[in-house]
Amino acid sequence: MNLKSELKEFEDWRLVGVNGASVSDKIVDWGVQILLEGKYKDTILVFGEMSFDEVEENESAQMSFEYNIFHSPNNNVTQDEELNEMAGDIMVSVLEKAIDEGKAVFNEREPEQDNPTITLD
Repeated sequence: MNLKSELKEFEDWRLVGVNGASVSDKIVDWGVQILLEGKYKDTILVFGEMSFDEVEENESAQMSFEYNIFHSPNNNVTQDEELNEMAGDIMVSVLEKAIDEGKAVFNEREPEQDNPTITLD
């Protein structure tokens, strides 16, 4: 699995603390604020469970994840395909950083539900 994101911390996104957030009834205490200009600027996403499934045909992995919109200054923001892609790109960037810093912890579990997916090669 080769994680590669074009997004950069403090330029395109940043981690922020959140209070009272949950994803699939699980409390979350951090989120990601989108710093990119556009309709998602300053939107904060909170992430829940994620998983990686190997795709043997093309030797890649598919990442599945849960997320919610915690806050957005734009009341018209919804979980559409464009935001799903951005959330996936941000999560790849967050994971890259955590892996590079030795802070990533991966546990094997069965996913609880179907989630938005992104393919990593």
